[in-house]
Amino acid sequence: MDMQWVDVDGGSIAVRIYGDGPPVVLVHGAGGDGHNWDRLLTRIPGRRCVVIDRAGYGSSRWHASAPPSRADHGQHLVTVAASLVGRPCDAVGTSGGALAVIEALRGDPLLFRRIVLIEPPLKLTAAQTTVSTGSTAPPAATADLRTRGIESVRRLDAAAWDALGEEEQERYIKSFSSMFRETGQPPYELSSSQLAAITTPALVLAGSRTTPRLAALSRDVAGVLPTAAFAEVPGAAHLMYVTHPDQVAAHIETFLSA
Repeated sequence: MDMQWVDVDGGSIAVRIYGDGPPVVLVHGAGGDGHNWDRLLTRIPGRRCVVIDRAGYGSSRWHASAPPSRADHGQHLVTVAASLVGRPCDAVGTSGGALAVIEALRGDPLLFRRIVLIEPPLKLTAAQTTVSTGSTAPPAATADLRTRGIESVRRLDAAAWDALGEEEQERYIKSFSSMFRETGQPPYELSSSQLAAITTPALVLAGSRTTPRLAALSRDVAGVLPTAAFAEVPGAAHLMYVTHPDQVAAHIETFLSA
């Protein structure tokens, strides 16, 4: 494993690189950090896995007074790819990380060769919209972070939370302040025409046990992206890379190798 930091406006992004082969950038969601992908790393052999800690999470360093915006997270992916990977490369993003992948492509349409989006919480609108640029909700009081954060994760995927080891749970708990800042932003919205402008081949994954809202949003995204396929992971919910890593890895490898 090779650990590096990539400088961006407002801080630096921690990047861990595992293995050799065609590169794939792995982008975690709101909660935890890049180690969320640890179960997948040995399941997608023959690839150089470029695992980032998004700004505000894990070992990344964020010095700006304002929390990173969704546009920031997208631009950071552009910078990391340009600095360490080269373009085009492949990318896998889950939840808020999937939104970062979409934002990166809106800024650089040729950045990625193929993308896998795991349950992207993107709401489609009729008219063009501007992506929110900052947080509107402060984090919960410190005393409440642990309780509120665990309840929030368990609402999405209780089976995954219970499957995490103590050290993994503590990583999530350390991220709860950043998680609440991110999830406290207005919903991520794009018009159908804005999303349809992304022509990168895509695979959208959703779990059969996920919330009805995330299932519907995932199907909507897959239906609008012009070159997207949709697949359901049986028995899985939002944190499917924890509970169903073999199935998720198989979808990723099959799609990226096509």
